[in-house]
Amino acid sequence: MTYFRIRRCLFMYTNIVIGDLLLAAKEVRKYIRAGVSDLCEKSGDALKRMGKWCELASRRLRELNY
Repeated sequence: MTYFRIRRCLFMYTNIVIGDLLLAAKEVRKYIRAGVSDLCEKSGDALKRMGKWCELASRRLRELNY
């Protein structure tokens, strides 16, 4: 694999990871704005999902040996 192909793959995966994290952050913010009564339950679910996305992101980077 050439340098440019490696760089392009890394850029592509990094954008996917950043996109996933931004979606998770938006979801947490949405649940926080929803109201205090559902806050603990819903934000906990969103944080669990964010943790899974972070885990997936680190797995993707390990596949690229970074």
